[in-house]
Amino acid sequence: MKRWDQQHEPMWGMRYSAWVIPLCLITLGETVFAQDNLAVAVPISSPPVIDGVLDEPFWTRVDPVTGFLQRDPVDGALASEKTEVRIVYTPTALYFGMTMYDSEPNLIRGNILQRGGWIDKDDNIRIALDTYDDDRNAYLFEVGVLGTQDDALISDESNTDWNWDGIYTTEARVTDEGWVLEIEIPFTTIRFDDTEAPEMGIAIARTIRRKNESVFWPHIGQEYRSGIVHVSRYARMTGLHDLQKARHIEVKPHAISGATHTSEKGSDTEINAGIDIKASFTSNSTVDLTYNTDFAQVEADNIQVNLTRFSLFFPEKREFFLERAGLFQFGAPRETEVFFSRRVGLDSDILGGGRFTGQAGPISIGAMSLRTSGVEVPGSVDGPPNTTAGAWNSVTRVRGNVLPRMTVGGIITSKETVSGHNRVTGADLQSRFWSSSSLLLWAAKVWDSDYATSDGSNFAGQAELILENDRYIFEITRTVIGEAFDPAL
Repeated sequence: MKRWDQQHEPMWGMRYSAWVIPLCLITLGETVFAQDNLAVAVPISSPPVIDGVLDEPFWTRVDPVTGFLQRDPVDGALASEKTEVRIVYTPTALYFGMTMYDSEPNLIRGNILQRGGWIDKDDNIRIALDTYDDDRNAYLFEVGVLGTQDDALISDESNTDWNWDGIYTTEARVTDEGWVLEIEIPFTTIRFDDTEAPEMGIAIARTIRRKNESVFWPHIGQEYRSGIVHVSRYARMTGLHDLQKARHIEVKPHAISGATHTSEKGSDTEINAGIDIKASFTSNSTVDLTYNTDFAQVEADNIQVNLTRFSLFFPEKREFFLERAGLFQFGAPRETEVFFSRRVGLDSDILGGGRFTGQAGPISIGAMSLRTSGVEVPGSVDGPPNTTAGAWNSVTRVRGNVLPRMTVGGIITSKETVSGHNRVTGADLQSRFWSSSSLLLWAAKVWDSDYATSDGSNFAGQAELILENDRYIFEITRTVIGEAFDPAL
């Protein structure tokens, strides 16, 4: 589900402007998906016990979601096994009661217990929630038959970030009729429109592993190659109202101390402390603050052996950077990214800073500023090492939904030191049309105090058109990267 030539040509901007007119014709001519499928969430007075048993009386009074259709192996065929999904909620959490019937329950596959493991090798359920109902972005929750969890953030109907970890509760149980799953998703885990009765997009997928069968509600056919990533195909979930506003604060202090004693220098004691704060004062915005940041608890990177001249790519796993990480995506992933958060603190310590993400109607906003320390560099042959100056690392990203499945936006990045600066501005347009086809246009320019240039070599841009269905892919890409285009972040 993830999609992952180069020359300097200053007049390239004239090339991609010609794409805008046919793009508008394609987008306006596209039939907007009218989704007849509807899920209704029912309010309850007290929460259920999450034990994998649907024995609370209210479950029987909730109309289930049914009518799952195959995506694999026979696209559009009726599911071979029945699935029922019931949705209820309290002011603080959303609950799913799910019954996956199976004619041969003894053959249900369940082996994976590791959170974030290969749950798709087991029988599993996936629930995707388009919480802003913008047909572009969603939260994805995947749960195996043993209750094992995995989760991701979907952005722009294309990128899936599996490094995000949400907080929710699951319990599954195999029965004589199949297996049953209960899920509790606190509203503090997700972000949604700050309205009295928010509506959300929803999609549910079940995998019956021994049959290699995947069934969807609503049906998302094979012509939509990325399946549940196609947020614009989701059904609608209504019934939510009077939700408790997500005023939520997490405080994570940390400290480490140590002492050494030598006969020559005596005792030396060191104390190092810091704090991380995450605050959500509304249901559609989040603030992260950090001081003397420590990432000791972050999962270690997998070992990679590099025998090429190209840099290795390591995904971002630090929690501070994961909230709506896809919002900050700009440029071609792994090729010409203007901002990649792993560069911040790569060769120096993060002393402190803040990060904000939020959404107001069709406008998404992300901003971040972090102070990093200086680093020691070798001095003269016999002299002491030198210490470089610390830096402020800042990013502002704005993106707006302008047409169905079309987004325009801009980005500004800046790395400031006492000795100079590296600043980048850029604009982009992303559109998805027909089933899986897409168009990406972006351009960016660097201003670096160490490399003043007026010949356009500090410019980069790209136009990428992909025409795609369940059988064929046609892709044409034009990329220009100037010799002096070197964004610091």
